[in-house]
Amino acid sequence: GIYVDVKTGCNFWGATPRYIVGVGGTAGHWMAQGTSEVYSPTATGFRIYLHFAKGITASKANKWSWNVHWIAAAPAPTLCSGGTPKGGTEWSKYGGSGLVITVSTKACAMIDRPVYVGSMGGDSMHWYTTGSSAIYNDDWKSFRTYIKYIKGLSLGEVRRSWKWHMNFVAFPAGRSKSGICAGETVPGNTNWKRYRRWAIYVDVDTSMCGFSETPVYKTSIGGLGHQWVSLGSSAIYNSGKKGFRTYIYYKGGITVAQAKAWKWHMKWVAHPSAEVVHSGSKSCAG
Repeated sequence: GIYVDVKTGCNFWGATPRYIVGVGGTAGHWMAQGTSEVYSPTATGFRIYLHFAKGITASKANKWSWNVHWIAAAPAPTLCSGGTPKGGTEWSKYGGSGLVITVSTKACAMIDRPVYVGSMGGDSMHWYTTGSSAIYNDDWKSFRTYIKYIKGLSLGEVRRSWKWHMNFVAFPAGRSKSGICAGETVPGNTNWKRYRRWAIYVDVDTSMCGFSETPVYKTSIGGLGHQWVSLGSSAIYNSGKKGFRTYIYYKGGITVAQAKAWKWHMKWVAHPSAEVVHSGSKSCAG
């Protein structure tokens, strides 16, 4: 068999489009396998493998003028928002004083995993919690959030009386024509710095967004574990048009090495301090 890496030259805002592919030529390709099977798709290209029962080489494929033709399509980045029902969120207990919820984001119809930022709403007592801006297990269709409550929990109070529920905003990494921009630091390689024994901080670079004025930043922290009991992931310092700083507190102490091992990283969405009209919706920040 043979393979070819196709570079499309297209610009899809950093998102991976859907590829539809085929093979053209002067002979033989109608008997080849793999002519419409896509591997390793990215924002800028993909790979296909071709099998020919009688054997095929690159020189023979070129002699027969085999070539790959393709269509790539992706929706323009748009802000998606949603959440769980107020008064009807199906929280589950987690340990002695924790809750967990998997939030469905299927309605956003994202092609790739977007950048999620979250907050918790309710009628009472959620100001005692941690975890609502900590994101776990995020993919194109959902994410998980754990909530720590320091005084113990009653599911009945949480669901019916306090009406705790999750809110989220999702946006594909990159910038849209509307001016909204999103990104995240690298899991496992975020440039954390030590800040005393029990805290770390990171300066997040958002210069790729090209803002002429300071936007409104909303942040969450991602990782493999323990970030749900940290503090600071939604607190912004040194906010500017090219970035911001976030400090993270972890009871008992935290090191840069441990944060990297847990793959702690910052997720952010930046919104102009104004109204933005989307297809069928509107957002505003301040």
